[in-house]
Amino acid sequence: MEDESIHGYLLRLAHRFGAAPLEIAVRTGLVVSGRGRNGIPVRLLHDLDEQRLGAFARATSLTHGEARGLLTASLGERYGPLNARLLAEFRTPARMAHNNRWILTKATRYCPRCLSGDGTEIEQRHGGPWRRSWRLPPVFACLRHQRPLLYGCLRCGQDINAARGGSLIARASEAGLHPARCRATLPGTRAVCGAGLASGEADRRPHAPSTVAALLRLQHYFDGLLDLDGPREVGSFGWLIPAAQYFVDLRAVSALIFMTWPRARKLADAEALAALVDREAEQRHADFARSRAEAEAGRRRQASRHYSDPPADPAVAGAVLGIAARLMSAADENETHEVMAPIIDGAKERNFSMSYQFRRLSGTSYPLQAILLTSRRDRGAFQRMGQRIESKGFRRLARVDSLVS
Repeated sequence: MEDESIHGYLLRLAHRFGAAPLEIAVRTGLVVSGRGRNGIPVRLLHDLDEQRLGAFARATSLTHGEARGLLTASLGERYGPLNARLLAEFRTPARMAHNNRWILTKATRYCPRCLSGDGTEIEQRHGGPWRRSWRLPPVFACLRHQRPLLYGCLRCGQDINAARGGSLIARASEAGLHPARCRATLPGTRAVCGAGLASGEADRRPHAPSTVAALLRLQHYFDGLLDLDGPREVGSFGWLIPAAQYFVDLRAVSALIFMTWPRARKLADAEALAALVDREAEQRHADFARSRAEAEAGRRRQASRHYSDPPADPAVAGAVLGIAARLMSAADENETHEVMAPIIDGAKERNFSMSYQFRRLSGTSYPLQAILLTSRRDRGAFQRMGQRIESKGFRRLARVDSLVS
């Protein structure tokens, strides 16, 4: 089905045949028989080598294009954090899936109404699609059904696909569980939760209409950039950059926002969204402080992921990415100076070396790096920065006729 992930396809195919997802993965050539003790490897979510892809396509009677369309690799053309040309550290599918936190392999998002199906017989029996795009942090709402995505099971409170051993599908060796049910194991037991994810309870709307409207507006903008037919370039701090790289820049700016929160609080689209980031940032500050204390005691290396990881909660992700997008909408050097100086200064104050790491984050655009690393002692420095960016071949927004609003 449209935008279906290989995770969802295996669930529906297994349910149709009354088989376990792991058995289907073995029979279709995704997993070698006898090597699936730990379930289905997460790396299969992203890409397959040509031999494995060909075997899978033959076994499922899919074309190569249809089979590849179940994987997230092709999304990298528009989504920079999945683009190996931009992120050299993620050259292999295994590294891209396991080490790249800007593809969601552990936090499972979903739209209850998508999972309930479209009313056709096949979707009534086996559920609607688990979409590939739900694996991307900038996808936090469903425009088809005009609602934010959900994450976690409303009954057991766990991730609905919480799997031991890092399997792509939880309880992969068990047959009979419907694709639209929670696969988490109930705490203290071996029993599966099994709660329906497409039920009326899961379809509740916990957010105010104004909050939902703000999230949907931003999702509409992001979806346009992720679309294969979307603009090739997009405005960022007054410069045109490749659309795929825009999402890498969002990653860096959102980390700086969390690191310096609440300095960017006034830029939230709604007070309810700011309150969501308040709670998330408070937890991240606490985790960072604990990590720093452990590093100073020599027990472990200090981790930067406390600020750089995307939020698991879709609404929180929409809130912080909305603030990042607003910061990046600055029209020129002067406006950039006004909005970014407090953020950059705050990051340096909290931890200078980590702030430098985020300001030089792998794959970010040259305009962003120039902005984040330029001295802020006088505005002349920003004007000279603009000359440097132009010398690299980047164009200013003011020099084009049509802009992405």
